[in-house]
Amino acid sequence: MIFKVPIRTPILILVKFIWIPILLFRNPLRPKNQVQPLRGSIAKDPSPSQLPSSEKSLTEDTPPPEDTYAPPPVVQKPTPDPAVVDFLNGLIVQGVKSKGDRHAALMNGNVYNVNSIVSDELAIRLTEVDGGARHLIFKDKNGVRYRKPY
Repeated sequence: MIFKVPIRTPILILVKFIWIPILLFRNPLRPKNQVQPLRGSIAKDPSPSQLPSSEKSLTEDTPPPEDTYAPPPVVQKPTPDPAVVDFLNGLIVQGVKSKGDRHAALMNGNVYNVNSIVSDELAIRLTEVDGGARHLIFKDKNGVRYRKPY
């Protein structure tokens, strides 16, 4: 049995599957060549007559320019105080509240909130409770930070 196919069917297939997608997805606003090739010759070194002239000529009699470089100032880090280290090693952490907006620690039977002074003599302040790393962070009067795990 031979099926007769109209002659226009291959033309419809050609138009439907080939030409229509080309027309739909072509961007007429896009420039054809985005990168332009260089034209002309490469610039050569200028001749001495084309160089800008300076008022002073550099000869052997001219002194070399002075060094204006100054090394950055050396900043020494404050060293940890051994008395503070001994105090923090003797501190017994009995409980910590690190959730919410008010962090606190129970140490040696006293409750200390963040930014409260733990020792008046040594001026040690509880500055942070790090619940993720399970550390209490203290700062002394010199700005040295100390970590105590709990």
